[in-house]
Amino acid sequence: MAASDKLFYWVFQQHPDRILELLPDLAAGGGGYRFSAPVLKERERRLDGLLQPPDAIGEQPQQPAVTLEAQMQANPGFLRRLYAESAMLIEQESQIEHWRVVVLCPNRRLNFGRPAAVAEFLRERVQWIELEPAATDPTAPPSAQRWPARPRSRIWPM
Repeated sequence: MAASDKLFYWVFQQHPDRILELLPDLAAGGGGYRFSAPVLKERERRLDGLLQPPDAIGEQPQQPAVTLEAQMQANPGFLRRLYAESAMLIEQESQIEHWRVVVLCPNRRLNFGRPAAVAEFLRERVQWIELEPAATDPTAPPSAQRWPARPRSRIWPM
């Protein structure tokens, strides 16, 4: 821990009101905030896939790296996990500057969790591909019509 980290830790711990003074939108209702410095656990995480573009040549605009995630069943922690994994990827892969996330799912009606905490991320970075509607949409690309749109337990019996 750097000396400045220790100093700020002490200030935040002893005088959390000082940071709230710098945040006028919170200061009016800022009473009741509690300070903590939780340790973030390291867990191995593996992306379902990552498509990395070829290096940009000349004046061509750089194409984004694309994180692929297939979520075929409800999971209330999915949206937060997707956000965390995306942040870990851009931290770890420093050459990635342009990126987006593609989520394949049966449909968006499944419970993937509450979106409020990650709404900007979802709006700006995530593209959803819903497989059930694509399977019956005659205007969808043929490849989209062939993807399995049902949860794995219904596709492959256990």
